[in-house]
Amino acid sequence: MDDDADWYYIGRISVNEWQAERAVGKLTIECDCEPYKMADTEVFQMVSGEAVEVILPNAKKHVIPLITITGNVELTFGTNYYALTDGPYELPGVTLVEGENTIKLDGTGTATFEYVQRGL
Repeated sequence: MDDDADWYYIGRISVNEWQAERAVGKLTIECDCEPYKMADTEVFQMVSGEAVEVILPNAKKHVIPLITITGNVELTFGTNYYALTDGPYELPGVTLVEGENTIKLDGTGTATFEYVQRGL
């Protein structure tokens, strides 16, 4: 939508009615969309180093980021602790809520966080 340029919506659009009135056509469109809008850009943040804090912003809808690890990384989010090695992870214990989410990292590897914010 033009008044919300940084967001997009996912759904189905159908044409319900088409009427021709002389030189003017009238078109009725119905949209069945998800209730949350999606941020136009994906959050992508790569972090490496020992004893690092990462702050990941998020909009209204909770989201589980895709976390890709290279090396050995210890990740703490709230009371949840994970010792991670090479590979991609989607950890239900790392669910981002609305606002700023602080994740603590330690180790000798790299962590990459990818997700799309969703709002109302």
